[in-house]
Amino acid sequence: MSDATFFKNIGEYADADKYDLINNENWYCKYGYVPTTMYYVSLYGAGKTTMEFGCADGEYSLMYYEHAKPIKAYALSLFAEEIESAKQKLAMRGLSDALVEFICHDCSIPRQITEDGVDFTYSIWMLNNATNLTMLRNMCENLYINTKKGGKCLILLATADNLMGQLIDQKLHVRITDIRAVKDIDPATGREEVVGLVVDKSLMCDNPDAEGETFFLRDCFYSDNRVKATMESVGFTNFHQVPTLPLPTTEFGCPIEKAKFADQTHYKYFLADKM
Repeated sequence: MSDATFFKNIGEYADADKYDLINNENWYCKYGYVPTTMYYVSLYGAGKTTMEFGCADGEYSLMYYEHAKPIKAYALSLFAEEIESAKQKLAMRGLSDALVEFICHDCSIPRQITEDGVDFTYSIWMLNNATNLTMLRNMCENLYINTKKGGKCLILLATADNLMGQLIDQKLHVRITDIRAVKDIDPATGREEVVGLVVDKSLMCDNPDAEGETFFLRDCFYSDNRVKATMESVGFTNFHQVPTLPLPTTEFGCPIEKAKFADQTHYKYFLADKM
């Protein structure tokens, strides 16, 4: 998807029914971003050191660790309660922080966690929490200073289709409350253009356990060009998009044309080097 398409008609969802979405946690674990992340963590982190930025309650972090078997994994989250939950899950699996260390830290504040950095850093959704370009750069810098020389960094970016999909999900009632454009000099054109969107929304869940509960969320979407320029400005090289694992063609009615790569719809993966 081009940047022009990415930011065009964000408020119009007349064609939203063309997006085939399965908003189910088990689906994401089996076929969504989780197995793709596992693949790259295993490819670049097995037998090495890894660091995840934005680990939430650690459930996926532990899945990645158990699948990839790095010699040491670090995982960071802003919220103390999530880190506490992650540590409880760690203990329930009979693991210690000598193998997986959960750290409470604001990932938008650059901080070198280890003396030499790790072999592989990765961020799933973190950059979609950057509400301005300064925060975006700080997050990218955090990834850079914690990646050792010769290491690699993986990021996932949600696309506008991800937001559109939420708006047509039958299990969620989503209402956009505000959309703010982030303008800057587009590195591809040299002109001031919209390089990002900050979207405020409210979600009401139909889950019986959370009936009537409303969640207020903020998503931030940036163009590929802006993220590439920002990653390169902090020192990363060879920033390029990499494929996701193929989506299933037979389950959940997923059409064949959608079964090639998930990054054609709701999210994209990018890899970068630290030389």
